[in-house]
Amino acid sequence: MILDFYNVPVWKSDAEQILLPKIQEELDTAYLNSTFSMKSGWGPTHYISEPDFCGSIIDPTMKFFPREIDRHLDMYLEAIQFKETNFYSLDLEHTIKSCWFSKFEKGNYAHVHDHGSSDISGVYYYKVPGKGSELFFRNPITQMSSSFIYEHLSTSVDVTPEVGTILLFPSWLQHGVKTNESDDTRVSVSFNIQFERT
Repeated sequence: MILDFYNVPVWKSDAEQILLPKIQEELDTAYLNSTFSMKSGWGPTHYISEPDFCGSIIDPTMKFFPREIDRHLDMYLEAIQFKETNFYSLDLEHTIKSCWFSKFEKGNYAHVHDHGSSDISGVYYYKVPGKGSELFFRNPITQMSSSFIYEHLSTSVDVTPEVGTILLFPSWLQHGVKTNESDDTRVSVSFNIQFERT
């Protein structure tokens, strides 16, 4: 028997189908009201609506998208058994401290990065091209890549995007986006969640 220690919990699910048109409609409005630029110092990678990562596309008129994030966050916390720890309480507050569109035209990509000091990060797929532009996660146990025996287990894991898919993952987990090889634009909504400390 293999004891598979130190698994990284990544949540993958879809937005509730009955709410998907309403979520997309809210994001349509936000997308049309956003201006995009590339992050200074990153080179010609991809376009971002909040290149300083301090703002948020979520505004008080949005009801369905923030609620859907919260619904998946609740299921994620249940799945990783955080609710069974001494840190959890019913009045534990969290905020979506930043939220932005990432737009990938043909040839755009995202280099390997993490989301710093946030607790949980996530992505929602708003527009998806025909092929390519997969999100990939790096194995956080970097020492495996230098081992003759374990190197084959150290590869990155790809996630193929679909409209309405939501992913949640630890903010420290390094990830990137493969080059968009399609003529279609790929747009995702990234966000960072922070929990209050008592």
